[in-house]
Amino acid sequence: MPSVRFSRIWPVVLPALAGAAAVVAVAAGGYLLRASMVTIACLLLIVVMLLSVWATPAGALTVAALATVTLDYFFTPPIRRFPATSTLDLVTLTVFAATAVIISGVASRVRRSMRELRLLRADLGRAIDTIPALVWSMLPDGTVDYLNQTWLDYTGLSTEDVRQGRWTSALHPEEIGRILAERGAAIEAGRPYQVEARLRRAD
Repeated sequence: MPSVRFSRIWPVVLPALAGAAAVVAVAAGGYLLRASMVTIACLLLIVVMLLSVWATPAGALTVAALATVTLDYFFTPPIRRFPATSTLDLVTLTVFAATAVIISGVASRVRRSMRELRLLRADLGRAIDTIPALVWSMLPDGTVDYLNQTWLDYTGLSTEDVRQGRWTSALHPEEIGRILAERGAAIEAGRPYQVEARLRRAD
């Protein structure tokens, strides 16, 4: 099953290749412009940081190692030779490498936490969808954030309808003005609110 194997490898390889290309671009631009070691080090750390959010830990560490080697070879005296000879330059390279590794590790943990949070949110959404009640929530600015399936089935509206503000069509015509006024006042004051209203069923 080469296609299955390829689909598993590609998400690992693509970010690493993109990161390597970014390191090469920064190095080439810096070399041609005769940029200082400090400037290039900062740019390379930005590349490592951005890549670490997207790539796997192995890919991020690979690019961090490439960035360290690039910084040593092209921007640390003696230029285009390994290794750096000055104690200060060696310390700078060590600090750069350590910073790149730390950034990679922290970003990897953040990415893992975000993935776990998305899974928990999906699990919570599935659990709320089983509740035989109309459940919805909105952000402080009034944007509808969540609607359970029971709400959608009962009103016959789609999530997109609600996000476009067409949720008022589910209200009884006599309730629309009052609900919008109470909702608007609560949003402007930045306070929670609770209202009762008659809803029209889809049928």
